Formats: sequence, C-alpha cells, structure tokens
Amino acid sequence: MGYGPMDLFQAGVLHIWTGYDHLLFLFSLLLAVRRWADAAWIVTAFTAAHSATLILAAVGLLSLPPIGVETAIALSICYVAAENLGMTRPGLRRRLLLTLGFGLIHGVGFAGALEEVGLPRAYFNSSLVSFNVGVEAGQLGVVALLLPAWLKLARTEKARRTVTIAGSLLVLGLAAYWALERGGLIAGR
Repeated sequence: MGYGPMDLFQAGVLHIWTGYDHLLFLFSLLLAVRRWADAAWIVTAFTAAHSATLILAAVGLLSLPPIGVETAIALSICYVAAENLGMTRPGLRRRLLLTLGFGLIHGVGFAGALEEVGLPRAYFNSSLVSFNVGVEAGQLGVVALLLPAWLKLARTEKARRTVTIAGSLLVLGLAAYWALERGGLIAGR
C-alpha cells in the first residue's frame, strides 16, 4: 500500500479509538488507580510491553495465530475485570506485572491491525514507529479524557466501589462474550 508515516500515525490513533477491547483493558486497569502517578506507571508498562511485541511481530520475529491472540486479549480483559471485583486495596506492583504480561499479548493484536493496513517497505522503520506513536497518542488522549473524572470520583469510597463493581461486571460480561465468540464457541464473526 502507499501509506506514509503520517497515514500510519493516524491509523494507530484510529486503531486504539476503535479498538474497544484495548480500551476496555485499559479502563479495567485504571479502575484500580487512585493517583496520577500510578496511572502513569500502568500506561507506561502497557506501552513498553505492547511496543515490544508489536515490533517483534512487525519485523517477522514473532507470529501467533490471530484467533488465539484475539481470544487471549479478551481473556486478559476478563482477568483484570474479575480481579477488580475481588480487590479491596489495589496493589500497584501486581497490577504492573499483569499489565506487562497482558500488554505483550495486546502488542501482537496491534501487529495484526498493522498488517492489515500494510507497512511500506520504503519507509518501514518510520512507518512502524509512526503507527506505534499513533497508538500511544490515541491511548493518552483517552486516559487524559477519562482519568481526571475517575480520580475525582474515586475520592469517595462508596462511589469508587460502585463504579468499580458496576464497570468491572459490564466489562467482564462483554469480554467473556468476546472470548467465546473469538474462540469459536458461539456464533458471531
């Protein structure tokens, strides 16, 4: 395809904004956050992990079946949402480790989206970086939009618990459906 770096930056932004599974994963991770600094660590861990596997997959060093990757992404969302339901005091270290591990899976998913768009060989490196930076810009835009309201709401324990439980139940239900659908256990795609 004839896409240049700017086109791939825009494709990265669009992928995260329309990649509801990645947005729900990030949303679920951030439901355990009560401070900006913790959110920054989590977003950084997600970025580092998915960037690594995105690059490995884009250069051909990592290849996994798309159905397995998409199902694993849905299951990662289920796990984080379920963990939110059992959390009384979120542990940043555990959340960072989960984010790193599951972020690796999400990076392979991003690589699948990038493969659909196509990387021009003439601008391979700059296009790969542009797509990844676009994903990050889109992700940071979503975080900047939602996090201030969440942190304000989370100051009240009752509101924090209510939103965390209701949000996690909704996310868990949707992600479980996606896992079953993507795994071929129910009709859908």
